[in-house]
Amino acid sequence: MSKPFSSYQHALLSTAILALVTACGGGSEPQETPVTPPVTETPQNQAPQISGQSQTLKVGDTLNFNPQVSDPDNDPLTVSVSNLPNWVNFDKATGAISGIPEQAGVFSNIEFSVSDGQLSAQLLIDITVEKAREENTSPMLTSTPANANEGQAYAYQLTFSDAQNDTIIVSDVAQPDWLIFDNNTQRFSGTPVFTDRGEQLIRFRYSDGEVSQLAEQIFTVTPRANSLPSISPLAAEARAENAFSLTLTHNDTDNDEVSLTVAGLPAWLSFNAQTNTLSGTPSDEDVGELRFTITASDSREHANYEFVLNIVQSYVAQALASGNALDVPNSDLLLDAALNEIDTHKARFQTIKNRLFGLDTQSPLDALSWYPTWDATLLRATYPFNEPVLLTNNSWQEGYEAKVRNLAVVGSSDAQRGRYLVFGSNPYRNTINEQMLSFLKNSHSWLAGREVTEEQPLNLVMAQLDQSYYFQDRILTREWFDTHYKDRVRYNEKASCDNDALAGCLTDDTDILIISQHEREGLNIDNVVAAVKQALANDIAVIYVQRDGSQTALGNALFELFHVSVAGDNYWHRLELAE
Repeated sequence: MSKPFSSYQHALLSTAILALVTACGGGSEPQETPVTPPVTETPQNQAPQISGQSQTLKVGDTLNFNPQVSDPDNDPLTVSVSNLPNWVNFDKATGAISGIPEQAGVFSNIEFSVSDGQLSAQLLIDITVEKAREENTSPMLTSTPANANEGQAYAYQLTFSDAQNDTIIVSDVAQPDWLIFDNNTQRFSGTPVFTDRGEQLIRFRYSDGEVSQLAEQIFTVTPRANSLPSISPLAAEARAENAFSLTLTHNDTDNDEVSLTVAGLPAWLSFNAQTNTLSGTPSDEDVGELRFTITASDSREHANYEFVLNIVQSYVAQALASGNALDVPNSDLLLDAALNEIDTHKARFQTIKNRLFGLDTQSPLDALSWYPTWDATLLRATYPFNEPVLLTNNSWQEGYEAKVRNLAVVGSSDAQRGRYLVFGSNPYRNTINEQMLSFLKNSHSWLAGREVTEEQPLNLVMAQLDQSYYFQDRILTREWFDTHYKDRVRYNEKASCDNDALAGCLTDDTDILIISQHEREGLNIDNVVAAVKQALANDIAVIYVQRDGSQTALGNALFELFHVSVAGDNYWHRLELAE
C-alpha cells in the first residue's frame, strides 16, 4: 500500500541538494561529501483474486465449498458472502460454505467477496440441488426364446424391465454360429440348417449400469422331414482298352444339396466329385463284373447304392479269342495294341532294371564282375514274360571267344506282383566283385518289395539246394546271407523245406523263396512246381540258382514255369562278367 512523502523526507532531500552545491563550488580546504541513503518507493497496491465453480448435488448430500483466494502483495484478506440459502453455513475464518439441502432447487447469484482492506474481488456461483437419488433395483429379463424350425427364419427380441427406467446394456454374448446378435436392437436372428438341429444355448450379460447379471436361455431347433436322395444310372458297360466315362446324376425331392462319394474302385477307375464323373481305361485283365458302392448324401442322411459295371473284352482280345480279325472295327487298333504292348513291356522292365542297377541314383552299377565257373547254364528269356539282365562280356580262358550271352533273367507277372530272378549259376558261392554284391542286395530289396532292416529282417525259405563236394549250395548260400545280412535275415533249417515240405514252409511273412534243381529222394516234381506257382500268386518272390550246366527234370519244370529256356552249357564257352 503506497503513502505520501512526510516532512522528514523533504528535509532529508534538501540537505542532500545543498551538500552537492557546496561540493561543486571553490574552497581552500577539501570537504567530505555526505552519503545519502537511496530513496525507496513503496509499490502500488494490487487487488486480491478469487475463483471457484458452481456446485451441483442431490438432496441429502453434503455441500462443502471453499473458494480459492490469493493476493499478489500477500496482504491479509477477508472473505464475505451474500445471498446464501438458509440451509448453508458460512465459516468466516476459512471462507468456506457447507450444508445439507432438504429439497431440490437452484440457488443463484451467491456472491463471494475477498478484500485486502483497500481493494476487493467478487465471485458469483450457483448451487443446484437435484432430487434425492432413488435406491436402485436390479433389472429383469422378461423375454423367453421360442423354438426354431430347420430352414425357417428365426428371430428373438430381448426385453427387460427396470424400476428406474435405466438403459439396459447387453454384453458378453455367446450364441450358436447360425445366430447373429444385433447389439443396437438387442435382437437375435438367423436361419438354422439340419446340422443345427437339437438344443441351442444362448448366454449373455445384462446391466443397468450398477447391477450386472448373467443369463442363459435354451431353445430347440426342430428338423424337418427328409427324403433320401437318389442317383442314376446304377449300371453300365465298359470295353477293355477303351476309355470309359460316365457322369452320374442325382435327385432330391427336398432340393437339398447332394454330394456323391464312391468306395471300392479299382486302380484304373477314378471318380471326380466335382463333376460326378467316373472315368478310366480298363484292361483285358479287368474283364468281368465290377461292383462298387456309391453314397449319396444330402448333409443330413445318406443312401448307399450298388453300381454294377460290366467290363467286356477289348476288340483285339475278342478277335484273338475268336480268330476273326473282323471283330476289330478298326485295323489300326491291332497295330496300336501291338505297339502299346511293346512300350508297356519296355517301360515295366526298364523300371525293374533301374532298381537293380541303381540307374536312377548317382552311383549306377556299370562294372559288375561275376565268375560263374563252367558249371553254369546260359539262359534265354521269353517275351513278354521276362528279360535278360546280366550279359557276359568276356571269356576267362585263352582260346575261347568272348560272346554276349545271358546269365540272369528277371520277370514278374505284372509291375508289382509275381517277381522272380533266375540265375544261370549260384552267385552266392561264386566269386563276385563289390558291384555284383550291390546288384544282389538291390535285387533282394526289389524282390521283397521293401528295404531290409534289423526291425524288418529278410525272411527266406531255401529249398532243393545241393550239398555235394562240388556244389555246396546249401551251406554256402546261408553263409553268404549271414555275412552280408548279419542280424537282418532269417531262414529255415537245411533241407527242412525240400520236396513236399515246401508248401508248408511258405507263409504270409515269407519274402523270398530261393530254390534250385536238386532232386532228393521222394521228390514229387508236380508238388514242388505247384508250391512255387502258389508262392508267386501270393506275392512271394522267387530266386532260382542253377546247380550246374545240365538240367534235371525239376530244373526243366521250373524253367517252364518261369518262361526261361536253356541257351547253352557254359562248360563249352567259359563266359563271365568282367569289369
